[in-house]
Amino acid sequence: MLLICALCTFAIGGVFPVFSSSADSEKPLVSEKYTVVDYCGESNFSIYKNKDGYLYASGDNSVGQLGRKQLGGKSKIEPLEGRILSEKTVAFDTGRSGFVLAVTESGKLYGWGNNSNGQLGKEIKTLNDPEDKSNCYATPLKIELPSGCVAADVQAGYSYALLLSTDGEVYAWGQNNCGQLGLSLAASRKVNVIAPTKIPKEKFGGENVTQIAAAEYTSYAVTESGKLYAWGDPDVGQLCDGETDAQSDYVTEPKESLLSNVKKVSAESTTAMALTTDGKVFVWGNNLFGQFGVGRIDVSENKKWSNTPVEIEKVYDATGSEELAEIVDIACGGIANFLLSSSGAVYACGSGGAGELGFIAAGSPFETEGKVISPTKITFYEPLSVEDLTSSGKPTDGTPVDKTKEKTVRIVEFIGTIGERTFVKDEDGNVWSWGKNTDGQVGSGNVSATNVPVRTTLFRDKDYDVKIKEKNYLLEPIIGLSVIFGAAALFFVATELKWAKQRRLEKAKKN
Repeated sequence: MLLICALCTFAIGGVFPVFSSSADSEKPLVSEKYTVVDYCGESNFSIYKNKDGYLYASGDNSVGQLGRKQLGGKSKIEPLEGRILSEKTVAFDTGRSGFVLAVTESGKLYGWGNNSNGQLGKEIKTLNDPEDKSNCYATPLKIELPSGCVAADVQAGYSYALLLSTDGEVYAWGQNNCGQLGLSLAASRKVNVIAPTKIPKEKFGGENVTQIAAAEYTSYAVTESGKLYAWGDPDVGQLCDGETDAQSDYVTEPKESLLSNVKKVSAESTTAMALTTDGKVFVWGNNLFGQFGVGRIDVSENKKWSNTPVEIEKVYDATGSEELAEIVDIACGGIANFLLSSSGAVYACGSGGAGELGFIAAGSPFETEGKVISPTKITFYEPLSVEDLTSSGKPTDGTPVDKTKEKTVRIVEFIGTIGERTFVKDEDGNVWSWGKNTDGQVGSGNVSATNVPVRTTLFRDKDYDVKIKEKNYLLEPIIGLSVIFGAAALFFVATELKWAKQRRLEKAKKN
């Protein structure tokens, strides 16, 4: 009987939910081991910082950009399989050619991945040959800085880098094919700088620089008085200089833009944004995906770009109603751009065919051909623990949230975006993310499409998406019920045999 009771308990547990104790209800949604506090990535790989300040990676490793001491390997990889640096990191960035730069707590600079243009500060073995793996370093290398230079921030372009020192100086190195280094050197694929080199302060009007940004082939710097300087590729108006047509000549040294009183600049690919001290938002460059958020894509004489700053003046809720919002932060993802209000709401515009905006573009009143052309509020939902879901085998439609329950979430900071993927932090310090998730880079715990914000985690179930498709979720309760009926049948058979034996014995005594 005890066996039957145990089997019944097992089976019922497979059919009916087990109520958690108060201790379980207090369990954090993301275990401390898997907590993410900072992020940067490219289309095919991601770098994460955990709560202790250490870096981990996932995604493509063809040129050693995961820092795992080897080239290649699995892409759908668990980030916690290897810490990249032994020292804690304060700033890091990734370049589209497949390299990573990181500044440690002590102000040292390290790099790993692709060095085909000297972006890791090492001699180039085969110039401009991406197939030559001898230019790749899968182990972090210390990049020597000039005497007296202490790194505060680092930004990576396609195959070049900018560094901001603690004393407000700007250094550049790597590829200079479009003049993006700002060192007044010839713009040529043959010109590469393999050591961090200072851009003279007089190029910034003698002022200290407070912020830097590196897009694909264009660089930006904000000075302490709020002036914005730009240099490099001007092809689709990235310099914000008001030229009547896209320039054919590259700009090889910092050039003052049309904007002033700039509080923050954000740039990706061939688009840039600026937030001014009075809360205005401007965008310029490429508008091919409607990422300007101004309700049209035919700016600058019907060209899909602008070389003058275009102000984003309106934001909307998910139904298309205009909202009043004080914008306090911006994040340019190139193909998709994001705004943050003082109330903690996030607004998105641009490319959204694969969930890049944090919602399904087709449901937006401002959608046209997969593009959302006006900033629209993102809806947050009740998050679920992907760790618990995975261990229990419960289906989640691929996304660990309950889409039947909206949740009030106050976002306070943009952590990072490349348009395809975006990471933000809420007022409680929790990180949320959304976007393309082919190799699990969004941090949802699996590799399913993520078109709504999810709680970011370093946890990975490498085959989770396969399990969701192939697992028969009725199997466990069916097995449980089968065991019950089978055990019951055995019990009745055994009882019947016992009574039959007893009757034979009694009949034998009578005879």
